[in-house]
Amino acid sequence: MFYLILLTLFAFLYTKASEKHMLCDSSRTKVWYSICDNINKHSVSASIDPCTFSQGFKFNFSFSWIPKTITLTKEIRFTKIKLEPGVYTIFAQLITVDQEEEIVSLCVNATLLLKK
Repeated sequence: MFYLILLTLFAFLYTKASEKHMLCDSSRTKVWYSICDNINKHSVSASIDPCTFSQGFKFNFSFSWIPKTITLTKEIRFTKIKLEPGVYTIFAQLITVDQEEEIVSLCVNATLLLKK
């Protein structure tokens, strides 16, 4: 348990972003992400449909990571959040431990660019 806490606290020191992947691109919105950990042996895919972020609009977000076939699909609705044009950065980290005590971590940096 103590090792997991230390790993979480110091994960920011050891993360290195890889190349950026375009998640969606429209006339008003661009979203891209990069993987921070060396997990090239595991397949990662994500999608957003439709590529629009405005108040009162809903979209579907799908994420799939295959060390253990983790698939997440979530409908997200912007009803009370108003995003002004600008650049937003989102950071997410996921750590899994299997029965053989192998720790696999995934770190994702996502950047959202909203144009006028």
